[in-house]
This record gives sequence, C-alpha cells and structure tokens, in this order.
Amino acid sequence: MKNQKKVSIIVPVYNTSSYVTSCLESLQEQTYQNIEILVMNDGSTDESEKIIKELQEKDNRIKYFYQENKGVSSARNLGILKATGEYLCFVDSDDMVSTTFVEDFLSILSSEVDLVATSITSLSNQEESVTTPIIKEYEKEKKYDILYDEFSGYLCNKMFRSSIIKEKKLFLAEDISMCEDILFLYQYLIFSKKVVGLSKKNYFYRLNQKTASNDFQNEKWFSIFTSLQRIYDLRDYYPENILKKIIYSLHKALLEGEYRLSYLEENQKEEKKKQLKEVKQLLKEIPTKMERKDRVKIIIFKLFKKTSMKYLKRKVE
Repeated sequence: MKNQKKVSIIVPVYNTSSYVTSCLESLQEQTYQNIEILVMNDGSTDESEKIIKELQEKDNRIKYFYQENKGVSSARNLGILKATGEYLCFVDSDDMVSTTFVEDFLSILSSEVDLVATSITSLSNQEESVTTPIIKEYEKEKKYDILYDEFSGYLCNKMFRSSIIKEKKLFLAEDISMCEDILFLYQYLIFSKKVVGLSKKNYFYRLNQKTASNDFQNEKWFSIFTSLQRIYDLRDYYPENILKKIIYSLHKALLEGEYRLSYLEENQKEEKKKQLKEVKQLLKEIPTKMERKDRVKIIIFKLFKKTSMKYLKRKVE
C-alpha cells in the first residue's frame, strides 16, 4: 500500500448503535485498502462507543475520537482536522456503502479532477440491478451543475481533495442545521477545476423520519435561510443559470417557511416571522429573475400550498 493514495473517511456518530456496525463493516470491506476510518463520536449516550472500540481492536485503520455533543457539523469538522489522507469522504453512521465505493472514486480521480460524485439510493433499493455506469464530466462554469444533477448537494456521496479543504480552510458551518452540506459544496467548488459524476449506486442511505426536513415542528429548519443567504452572498462566482436556481430555492423556502409557521409554538413564531420578512425584502431587491419553469412551480406552490407540502414531505421520506 506504500504507493497508494491514502483516503480518509469521516464518520460522525450520535446514538446510532443499531446501525454503526453495518456502516463500519461496509467500510472495512472496501476493495481499496489504504484508508483511515475516522469515527467521530459526538457525545453518544447509547452503546455506540463500546461497539466502535470493539471494531477498532480488530482493525487499526479505525481511528476513534470523542467530543461532547456539538452537532454533526462540528463532528465532521473535527474529522477534517484529524484526516491525514490525500482524499476525503464523509459517510453517515446509519448508512452503508458498496465494497467498491472508494475504488470507483479513485479510478476517476486525476490531477485535473478535484471532486467525484457517485449515485445514491435508499438501503431498500440497494439490490436493484446495476446498469452500465456512466461518467459525466463538468468543467469550468458547468461544475456547479453537479449539485442539481442526480448527484445532488449531499456530502456523503462525494470524494474531495484534502489539500483544497485544508489550504482554503473550508469547514462545515456549525451554526446552521439545514443545507450546511450544500453550502460547503458551493464553497469547495469555487476552488475546484474539473468535477466528475459516476452514475453507479455506491451509497445507500437509511430513511430517517426525525430530520428537520420532515418534522414540521422543528424550528431548526429555519436555519435554511442562513445557508441560502450565504450561498447567495457568493453569487459573483456563479454563472447566471446557477444564480437563478439559488433564487428559486429562496422563493420555495420562503413559501415552505410560511407554511411551517403554523406548526411552531407561539413563543417561536415572532422571530421566524421577522426572518421571513427579511427574506421577502431580499427577494424584492434581487434583480435576477427565475427561470420560467421555476416561476410556474412557485405559482403552483402558492395556489396549492398544503398539497405541495404533503408532496415535499413524502419526497423526503
């Protein structure tokens, strides 16, 4: 393994004792062996620590770190600081990956490629027949399109070049709970040359019913506006078509936020109303318009808000 590139895989863990074994075993079974598995225990109170340490005793590629509970972004950031590999991946502790997850990434990476993404599907669909993988290349101003293709704005189905993350001091925002991953990706892409997507299902996620996305009573969802605002603030780096997509996301989030207000406690509503008012004002001041098809979607959302929200929730689930 001396001449092989080392890959760091960051796994944040918080009370996932029921799933963490299958997650880590899927990483241990990688066909590409020169990896370090950085397990970041974010203050778990279940049996997660015991399970991780038992696995660590049998595999010295597992590196274990503990911190008081600070959230998934903090755990990932600690992983970034501890990583020693030339390339870096993020895997959630309740998910699994294929045995060729790392090998497939590295087969595409080159001196010109700074990011590789793979397809993602639910664990219940992992046995689906695999079609011939398709490689999609995104260069120059097209690189942001990968976030709006089948590969989406997830962290967990991508491989990064560690030198870019560390030299540019890129970290996950710890003060937001929604879209912090896509904000990180936008920032990373600014410094990337060429990115590539592999249409092969290598990452398998577990459906989670308790996320901020599908819990309408979770006020943390409203941090999405902070994420989108920060993404918009970087607008000078984006081509016009991407800026239009960001503006559409702001419009859609505003409508969804107005709907979610009714599910909050009264003492939570005032601050969120103020936040929504600021977003409305921002959208009035933005000169760029949405694409026609996105304007139509917003009109439909306004007319059939309740039905649209049920559809969005079902899509998340």
